[in-house]
Amino acid sequence: MKSKAQMEIMGLAIVVVLLTLAVLFTIQFVYLKPEQDVKGSFETSQLAANTINAILQTTSSNCYGHQVKKLISNCAVNPPTGTIRCDVESDNTRKYSCEKAADEIRYMLSQTLLDWKLSYNFTIIIPGYADNNNDFTFTPADFKCSGERESKLAPLQTDIGTVNVRLDICS
Repeated sequence: MKSKAQMEIMGLAIVVVLLTLAVLFTIQFVYLKPEQDVKGSFETSQLAANTINAILQTTSSNCYGHQVKKLISNCAVNPPTGTIRCDVESDNTRKYSCEKAADEIRYMLSQTLLDWKLSYNFTIIIPGYADNNNDFTFTPADFKCSGERESKLAPLQTDIGTVNVRLDICS
């Protein structure tokens, strides 16, 4: 009889140990999992999308009311300078669409994302230029992306195909 009672107690002890392990695993994976920053991810995603839209929709100063997206399209179709000539700048030079678009983009990024100390990479990808490394890239000198990266892409239809404008913001 003694042996049978010992076996029952051993079986009961094993069941208690298994239940304890199950409870510990449940606590670890359900209650102690790291919180996801959904709000931060959404804000970064919206910031990337809104920044691209704002840049493309901005009317360029001293360039006959052309929006930046028009300057980018003209630059892509008529490399390397573009054919739209903008008014005289403060340094008494005229700029064509490629240079004017680059100046406007650089200025807007420096007044927003760079000023807010956000790491970013802004790239204009022109069809057929990838082999020649002629894409426009605007990246701060201290660009580091150690966390998550939120990317947004805005396609622009041109006579030579789709020009893709891409913004990566690192959090």
